[in-house]
Amino acid sequence: MEEFTWKVSKEDRPMPWVLYSIVGIVSIAIAAFFVYSGNIFGAALFIMGPVVIVISATKGQKEVYCTITDSEIKVNNRQYPFKNLEYYSIIADTLILKPKEQGVVYVPIFIEDTEHIHEYLFGKVKQNEDYQEDFSQIVNRFLRIH
Repeated sequence: MEEFTWKVSKEDRPMPWVLYSIVGIVSIAIAAFFVYSGNIFGAALFIMGPVVIVISATKGQKEVYCTITDSEIKVNNRQYPFKNLEYYSIIADTLILKPKEQGVVYVPIFIEDTEHIHEYLFGKVKQNEDYQEDFSQIVNRFLRIH
């Protein structure tokens, strides 16, 4: 079987600026309440939080290159041999890999490539169809932080 390759750039996956704006407005309102109540530390926390989130989301990698071969998945310069993967899962436009003895790895994909990815990984890596994300993983994926 030949390789399956794709590249996803930041331009292909627009940032959820409306959500960032809502979070910013709510944070400013909460920070104003803290200033009003005399808690400067709380105000600073609620101002810095959204700033850190936006910076971490926008300053990440510009492009992600992925290749699936007969024996591994290569994400940029990292190789994930099939024998070292516990499972994979696909949620929305994200391929989730679980290497043994490591945390999960999130790889952006195009929705239209989902079937191709399933075909290439079928029989090589176990698929976890019941993968459950915790709240922080859902927020990170939605805000495009990882």
